[in-house]
Amino acid sequence: MYYTDLTPYDFDNTVLAALNIGWLDNQHDYPKGKLPQEFIERLWLFCNNPVCGTWGYHECELCLHPTFGVDVSYNGAKLHLGSAEIRVIGKGGTLYAAPDFIFHYVTVHDYLPPQEFIEAVLNGVSPVSPEYLAFIEKNFPF
Repeated sequence: MYYTDLTPYDFDNTVLAALNIGWLDNQHDYPKGKLPQEFIERLWLFCNNPVCGTWGYHECELCLHPTFGVDVSYNGAKLHLGSAEIRVIGKGGTLYAAPDFIFHYVTVHDYLPPQEFIEAVLNGVSPVSPEYLAFIEKNFPF
């Protein structure tokens, strides 16, 4: 499922205003580059706190041999990605919506998200903070 970065998120009749990030497919080019380790570490925390889980798994259309969902490891921990989304709260309360696959896209396919999203991941509300957890509980109560 492809959405252009920084366009309004409009999926499943959502009521929260958010911006799309990292909804990639094999039919559209995307920016590439390397990201600092600090960004990868923080993104991992967000992927460990997903929202909007689904019953099935999305496949990575960028992989040569796609499978439904992907297993990823980071610092000895493992996740199976492809069936949820993450939310990142940035400067001024801007909300970003991304597939949890974004970790795979960044680390395997060199996807380079927009700078404002990078800054939100690095400097925004931490996904393990009480403020973030309260936001998630209030807006994604399942």
